[in-house]
Parts: sequence; C-alpha cells; structure tokens
Amino acid sequence: MDIPSVNHCILLGKLVTHPTLTGLDGDDRVAVCKLVTYEVWKEKQSTRQRRAEDLHKLVIRGRKAEGFCRRAKKGAYIYIEGEVRNRSSERDGREIAVTSFKVIWQPQANACGSTTPV
Repeated sequence: MDIPSVNHCILLGKLVTHPTLTGLDGDDRVAVCKLVTYEVWKEKQSTRQRRAEDLHKLVIRGRKAEGFCRRAKKGAYIYIEGEVRNRSSERDGREIAVTSFKVIWQPQANACGSTTPV
C-alpha cells in the first residue's frame, strides 16, 4: 500500500529578475524568473550576524503566467505557493541536476510589486 505524500512549498522572497514570458497564447504560455530567499542568524561565539541566501527558479504556466508578468517586477517581494520539481539534463557532456519551483497559487492584488518586505 502506498503512503500518501505532499509536495507543497511556500516561498516569500524578492524577485531578482524580471519575469520572462514565452510561448503562444493561452495555456501554452510560460513565465520564468528567479526569486531569492534568505535566512539571518547571529553566531554564538562572535555575535556576528550571518546571512545565507537561496536562489529559486520559478516556473508559472498558463493564464497565470500572463497575470504574473503584468504585476511582478524585479525587486518586488512576493508570496507564492507551489511544488518542487527536479529534473536532470546534460550540458557539455556532464549531467546536471536542476530544481525548479512550479507555481500553483499566487495571490492577487498587492502580493506582487511591493518593494518592502511583508
């Protein structure tokens, strides 16, 4: 018997690229952009503040892609929900692993475009 599983993630971060829209009209449209998330902490011994950043590739498909590109701009803080997707490809004779984030839900209105953290 298979045990049910869930592939659901939430990202809150800053867009570091403008969304790029490709494809034809309607459901074939694809928007791609990059989002950075970060974690900040203080070291115990030195009390120095440290920061670790993660860069995420966002992939938005269909009609959502058009709306996302109209509202989301580089530098905006956004909240999105989606699924982690892993694939591998070959480049220069070497196999590389690629992880992307398939957006399944993105709030309307002020969720895109703010240049200050929520």
